[in-house]
Amino acid sequence: MQAAFQRVYLKIGQNRVLIVLTVLACAVLNTLVELINIPLRLPFFLDSIFTAVAGALFGILPGLAAGLATNLMMEVAHGMQGLYWQWALCNMATGAIVGLAVRLRRFDSIGDLLLVIFAVALANAILGTIIATLVFGGLTTGNTIDSIVLGFMATGRSIVSSAFLGRIVSNLIDKAIAVGIAFLLYHFLRPDSDKASR
Repeated sequence: MQAAFQRVYLKIGQNRVLIVLTVLACAVLNTLVELINIPLRLPFFLDSIFTAVAGALFGILPGLAAGLATNLMMEVAHGMQGLYWQWALCNMATGAIVGLAVRLRRFDSIGDLLLVIFAVALANAILGTIIATLVFGGLTTGNTIDSIVLGFMATGRSIVSSAFLGRIVSNLIDKAIAVGIAFLLYHFLRPDSDKASR
């Protein structure tokens, strides 16, 4: 069964149209998972799982494209309120970092996985803090992450440091899920000969 999935993956990778369609499918799946997460009110974003998958399986540019397409689709899905497109940089960073890790052959061991999770979480926390502070004044519009940020603010921290600390805590878990799934799929779908020739 694994060999059959590997053949499909290799066939997609050889056709640019199929890669584009797969990237769009990743964006749709990200958006669906994010919509499912809303009523659950989990303190994670869960909007970049398939962005990480696109980066791991197809490279930096597809990872960037999946991240951008995800946030544009989320904006449409939420009625064009102007609350989601700003976060595209965070999602794009996830795809780019995972894709870069694969290109640099740093997505093979558990140590590599932990390093990539940390890099993605840190990039998302920094970018998210900048966007939250500049666009939303530090707090977003009732997102569950705001509860964590408010908790840090209650200890006397500034809005910027609270926004960062809240996001690094949340992103470490959120990106462990996203990058972990990408890591598993990458090792399931990439034939050993393909990994060796990277």
